[in-house]
Amino acid sequence: MAKEGTLKQVDFDLSDGRLGVARDRMHGLIHAYPDDLSLRTKLGGIYWQLGYPIEAGRFWFLDEPETDDQAIAIRAFLKSCNDDPTIVFKRIKLRCKPKYFDSPFAREKIEELIAICRKRNIQIPIYLLDDADEAATYQTRKSSTTKRDRFVLVGCALFVFGVVFFTWYGISAFLEKWFK
Repeated sequence: MAKEGTLKQVDFDLSDGRLGVARDRMHGLIHAYPDDLSLRTKLGGIYWQLGYPIEAGRFWFLDEPETDDQAIAIRAFLKSCNDDPTIVFKRIKLRCKPKYFDSPFAREKIEELIAICRKRNIQIPIYLLDDADEAATYQTRKSSTTKRDRFVLVGCALFVFGVVFFTWYGISAFLEKWFK
């Protein structure tokens, strides 16, 4: 009942011209019901009315564009993210797995972004991975050290050793001349 009551209050706020209040209520609803994409759609509409097309595109991203306004906003959102899937994931702030979405279009969009991440060998948010084994493998692969990491570590150790050695050598040479 809280969801329906809040939606009625949002509609009242919108009819009364209080777009900022309606926006804030919708953010709360999206946080409480992360798998309900209709809430994101409504919030995108509110941001469009407020004059924030990038934010509107952020919340319309998982919708199939029905109007030119939605298509423009989604393009603006993607441009603001430099078409980087990791930035898109961070900005859309999914709080549930895509398999819980009712919309096949939304699931396809997320799968498309995951495929781009895999192709570019970019980190995929763990909560998006369905298979626990895949998530564990991904974590292990991500945390293992590479040859480059070891090379950097050895280089830093040699640099520190060199600084200490030449400092000690300089001080000992100075003291030897001083006390001669």
